[in-house]
Formats: sequence, structure tokens, C-alpha cells
Amino acid sequence: SISKCILSDDKNIKSIGIDTWGVDYGFIDKNGALMANPYHYRDARTVGIQPYAFKTVPFEDIYSVTGIQTMNFNTLYQLCADLRDRKYMVDNAKKLLFVPDLLNYFLTGEMLTEYTIASTGAIIDAKERKIAFDLLNKFGIRNDLFCDLVMPGNRIGKLSSQILGEVGNVKADVVNVAAHDTASAVIAVPAK
Repeated sequence: SISKCILSDDKNIKSIGIDTWGVDYGFIDKNGALMANPYHYRDARTVGIQPYAFKTVPFEDIYSVTGIQTMNFNTLYQLCADLRDRKYMVDNAKKLLFVPDLLNYFLTGEMLTEYTIASTGAIIDAKERKIAFDLLNKFGIRNDLFCDLVMPGNRIGKLSSQILGEVGNVKADVVNVAAHDTASAVIAVPAK
């Protein structure tokens, strides 16, 4: 935790970065508050969701855009389950933030979507390397639900005054690392 780092001998923290597992997200409302705790991808709500989704867009068409293997917990399918079972959440959400992006938001107040974490969810156009809005629109998923897409290494900003009030005067930059834990692990391998 940030507080433990400050209590250590090395108080000169330069940057903070967060990676987590993929696909899961939280909804932010118009006031900037988290609407509900995120579901974990192993939640049973997406069991059997793929045949439901494929009635709207066939698997082959989804795969031709995203290049991602189809797993019932991909973000796309979680959103299909939300639209089917809790449409009010999607309708009242201002933004969707993946878990590491959500944690960065809590630290800085900035809402962004890091590329590697978004790439886990079957929502990225693999050829264009951008959010697949044409595909998502077919499911009724709004474009404005998504934040600007940024690459690893992007400087998000400083810790918010609220966080500084809890941890003290930390001058570290919060930076988008490769937010998908597997991407972070691959980048950390000392290889050429």
C-alpha cells in the first residue's frame, strides 16, 4: 500500500502503477460515484450468455473484429448480461472503468481506459487498435460509456487531495502500466 511505502526507508516514490486481472469493470454514475461493486468474471450471471449474444451478432463476426477467443466472461458478454438483466445500470452509467482504471480513478480522479486491459474484453478492434464501436453499437452499447483509450506509459496525474490527506505528501505520478496482469508480466521478462 502507499502508506507502507511512505513508512519504509525509501520515501522517494517516483510513480505508482496498477495492474489487475482482465475483463471486469465498474460503472460510474453522473456524479462520479461507483454505482455498485463490480462483478467478478467467475460470477454465474454470464453462464449461457453467448447464444443470447450470438442472436444479435454471430460469433464469427465478433471474432473477425476482436480476434479474441470467446469466453462467456469477456467484457462484451458481461455487458450483454447487464443489458439483459440490469439495463437500468447501463442506462444510468456515465462511464465504464475496468478494474485497474477504476483504481486509478480512485487515486487521481481521472477516467481513462488503458489499452491492454481493454484488449481482454472483446471490445477492441484488433486491426484498428481502438474500441470497436461499430460492433458494440449492434448490441446497443453506447459509445460514450467508454473513456479515452491510452497506451501503457501514459502519465495519468498526481494523487488527488483526498488521497494525499490519507497518505501524506506523496509527489509520485500515477502512470498507466500495462494494466492487464499478463501484459505486465510479459513486459517484466528480461528478454529481447
